[in-house]
Amino acid sequence: MIPPDPSFWSYGWLLHLSPVAIAVLFALRDLLGGSKVPRYMLRDRRASYELSHDTWTRGRHELEEAGLLTVKRVPRGDEYVYTRLRNSYWLEIDPLNVAVPQERGELWPKAAGGQFQALS
Repeated sequence: MIPPDPSFWSYGWLLHLSPVAIAVLFALRDLLGGSKVPRYMLRDRRASYELSHDTWTRGRHELEEAGLLTVKRVPRGDEYVYTRLRNSYWLEIDPLNVAVPQERGELWPKAAGGQFQALS
């Protein structure tokens, strides 16, 4: 598995993202490795991370909202095999190299307990 850049820890992303989103982020870092193109994840590969479908979907949506993930539907298969649409994943790593954006009144997760508090 490819560990996240040190900026993930030092710029506050660890506290900004939920544990579910962090788990999906790490799984996608592992899937994409050094890939230069978006890739799709087969069901068996996703199951190897022991994340339920609901957990994967919640984490994926949170990463998309944070601007860290782009997901596109792409057809897979050839003309003799049933063509199926699959999710193709691409991580946007550049936002991790800057501090988490903070807006007045934004909800910020506490480090312990997963409860939220409003920033003043």
